Amino acid sequence: DLAVSDRARGTTFETQYRFNRKHNVRLCDTAGLNEVRTGRRPDVESFEKLVKLLYEMKDGCSLLVMVKCHAGGLIATTDQRNYEMFVETLAQNLVPKILVVTGCETFPKMEDWAEDNKLYFTAAGLCFDEIVSGTCVEDIPPPDDSMNPYFEKRRKTTKDAVWKAIHDHIASRPIMIAPEDQRLAKVRTLWNAYIRQHDKTLHRFFFSVRDDLRAQLLQFGFSKDDASRIASYFPKRRPKPAAAACASEGTTERR
Repeated sequence: DLAVSDRARGTTFETQYRFNRKHNVRLCDTAGLNEVRTGRRPDVESFEKLVKLLYEMKDGCSLLVMVKCHAGGLIATTDQRNYEMFVETLAQNLVPKILVVTGCETFPKMEDWAEDNKLYFTAAGLCFDEIVSGTCVEDIPPPDDSMNPYFEKRRKTTKDAVWKAIHDHIASRPIMIAPEDQRLAKVRTLWNAYIRQHDKTLHRFFFSVRDDLRAQLLQFGFSKDDASRIASYFPKRRPKPAAAACASEGTTERR
């Protein structure tokens, strides 16, 4: 599995990719998760995307692929937020991670950008197993389309480099980062980090570990339908039968 994060507006989705003749890759794209609408209450859409992401990754994660959509300029706040949210908080630094940087089509050798800048990411605390620099530039419509064959060749070079990085760094088996009995606690931890990153004035919407999820969402101003739909991702566990508990207690002897 790959968890892919970028800042593009969109919705969380799943899709399947053929990795090689023997293996498929399930891609969980979190596009739009870092878009937040500030206001008097948390954004329902953003919170539900976070819940769906955790649900989609219920079988584990083998690789994190982060995307920086522009090679120019400094390391952005968004880059640091993504790293904190996905690498440190979600995956707890347990999952291999690569960074894909686009916008490098003007470099004579696109891979030079990664080589020249990787130390800056490390110095900022953003440590990746590999940085791939390339392009996803679109073709230019006629009549100014003379560069399109050049762009097509560069896109293919980027695609090959990304798949090679995936092949080189993907874990041999999925790493469990949100098992079912910990998923709700993980959602709460991630959401609290999300609020802390984006709008500290919403601190009153931090989750309490012990309170009922649906009740807290209602307190936050979510509608009954929204609160019930989100809470349905986390069915309550049934308590153990009393008879089984008594039987267990009866086997204890003082020696």
